[in-house]
Amino acid sequence: MNTRTGVILAAGKGERLDIQDSAKPLVHVGGKPLIIWNIERMQEYGLEKIYIVLGHKGELVKKELFANPLISSEIVFIESSNWQEGMLNSILGLYDKIDVPFFLCPCDLFFENNPFDYFSSDDMKYEGITSLAYSTGEQEDVTGASSRIKVSKDGSVSYSEQQDKCNGIETGIYHFGRDSLQGINEMIRHHSDIRTFTRLLDYSSTKGLLKIRLSKCSEWFDVNTPSIRIRAEMFLRKQPAKTIIKKHLPKIDYLTTFVTKKEVETKVYVKQNSVKEIGAFELIPEGHADSPHFLITDENVDKLYGEEVYRKLKSSGYNIRKIVLPCGETTKTLQNFINLSEKILSDGIDEKSILISLGGGTINNITGFLASTLYRGIYLIHIPTTLMAQCDAAIGTKQAVNGDRGKNLIGSYYEPLKIIVDPTVILSSGERSIKDGLSECVKHAIAQDCDYYDYLINYSGKVKDVDFIDYVVKRNIELKVHLMKEDPKETAEALVLQYGHTVGHAIEYLSGYKLGHGEAVSIGMVVAARISNKLGIVNYGLVKAHYDILKRYELPVTVDQQIKADDIISALRYNKRYLWGDIQFVLLDKIGSIWDYEGDYSVPCDNNIIKESILDCY
Repeated sequence: MNTRTGVILAAGKGERLDIQDSAKPLVHVGGKPLIIWNIERMQEYGLEKIYIVLGHKGELVKKELFANPLISSEIVFIESSNWQEGMLNSILGLYDKIDVPFFLCPCDLFFENNPFDYFSSDDMKYEGITSLAYSTGEQEDVTGASSRIKVSKDGSVSYSEQQDKCNGIETGIYHFGRDSLQGINEMIRHHSDIRTFTRLLDYSSTKGLLKIRLSKCSEWFDVNTPSIRIRAEMFLRKQPAKTIIKKHLPKIDYLTTFVTKKEVETKVYVKQNSVKEIGAFELIPEGHADSPHFLITDENVDKLYGEEVYRKLKSSGYNIRKIVLPCGETTKTLQNFINLSEKILSDGIDEKSILISLGGGTINNITGFLASTLYRGIYLIHIPTTLMAQCDAAIGTKQAVNGDRGKNLIGSYYEPLKIIVDPTVILSSGERSIKDGLSECVKHAIAQDCDYYDYLINYSGKVKDVDFIDYVVKRNIELKVHLMKEDPKETAEALVLQYGHTVGHAIEYLSGYKLGHGEAVSIGMVVAARISNKLGIVNYGLVKAHYDILKRYELPVTVDQQIKADDIISALRYNKRYLWGDIQFVLLDKIGSIWDYEGDYSVPCDNNIIKESILDCY
């Protein structure tokens, strides 16, 4: 019967790898920890139970392996108290714990093909130790292994450091017969000079208890120095993709598309329960499947959806890591952007890598800006989880972080590869969050589509109705995408998107981000309506229409007394609409239409008019 048990020695410190006191088993090669490569090889061979001998940073190793979706075999941890005394002592710690034949390997080996396939059925029956050795012959050794052997014609083995006298190198893979551990203990008890594993093997050979399975193994590496680690990485990059991915997953119907550059098309998918079913359709395109990817979320979303999405992507075979950020707009800073950039670059990406944002506008924005700048632009997928993000923040090309003097002052225009919108996740949001997102819907209705305005003002149901949310999300996306197709840089009709934002951004910033984005924009729209009225563009009926619909959804229409009008005026200087000494405003001439003068949609406003309009909102 074939052996069904394995042992991985994972106690080493990895000092020669120069990994700053990290756990050697967790050193990455090809985007995966070394220990995972070895566990996968054992599982492929059919080993059902794997013992992990722990030592240095043992708790970190446990954490990496705990509930890892790539692991299907039973994992048993063994703590080695004297691991620092060498490999032999780690093996002796197995005595009284394993009474069946088993394979053994250190955690730092990487093989192109499965090394356990080289063993024969006779090796499984052998009561002693079978060592898998690499037959060197005339081939140059680049493996990094150092345990050299001379195998004679009669099968006897001798160990030597002199390369010219050897015809093989031990790979570090062994098969131990049923009673081999008991025999090892007997040897050591009677021979005090056996202090190392190599000495044990040498002595076992003289007693006929060691045999060599000599083979021309495929490429393999004993990853114990930085140079060997690099060789293994370079070897992997030259190989055709072998990652096990759920390929040819069914495509889901997308609502619409938009193109802002000839070579980039962003597909927007709106599908209920798509977050819950994230592993049932193709999220990461096949051409990107083997690259390292990052899922970026925040602490609240991680508890609700992040861990589940991460596990499902992992179980699909993708090389993906998760980054969890603090919640709130204050996360969207330049310093956090720099820290995240360094972390992602340190962990490793390539030109096909994808950053996946899972969260609200803050996460969408900072992830998008990261994607636009790392390697001068890698790929981006948004999975927005708030109504604000689904209707606005994630739908588009604007990516940004906040500056010390205002909101979204540092950013870029950058196209996502895909946007996955699941209206059902909004049901887990609080009503304040939903109403905050509805502010952007009101903006599109009052500034772009009078029929949409009529629908929203006449809706009498609950805001936490999935059909209502599904409708407003789809309608809002359609309206916004239409504008982006016609005016991607927002210089004409697409200035609708800026309606209410000029003063809204200033109020949001001055509130210390205690106000939601949509809440601040709500106040900003009222200010803009009052400016239109003072300039004689509209009558008071338009101002009243703003109050009617914003109060319908319990959105704020007044400025907090603690925020001073003069401070708002000062903050407007740092808005991108500040041109030639004047603040440029987007104004309406009626519901569903923005005012323009001979194709110029941006209206310069005097500070006195702006201040009067702000004061009217206290």
